[in-house]
Amino acid sequence: MERELSRIFEDLTASDPLFSELKKRVLLNEMWKEIMGEEIAFHTHVCEGKNKTLDVWVEDPVLGTELRFRTEEIIEEMSQNGFFFKKVRVKKLKS
Repeated sequence: MERELSRIFEDLTASDPLFSELKKRVLLNEMWKEIMGEEIAFHTHVCEGKNKTLDVWVEDPVLGTELRFRTEEIIEEMSQNGFFFKKVRVKKLKS
């Protein structure tokens, strides 16, 4: 059963670019949660921007400042886990 499910995912990824993008976003969010922890992941939204940029959206300006100071660490951790970014851009999420 597990093999069939895995094969279905592979077929969907090969045939549908939207499914492939969704899978990439899910993996990125899972890795972000693993690296940054539950609390920070809960208060942030991440996505891959243009030119190998990791965009991080936050409401809390204090958390935004903390993430800006940790950009080098974030880039290094992400690259060790297979996500290669040149920079991290922290953006304010307007509520």
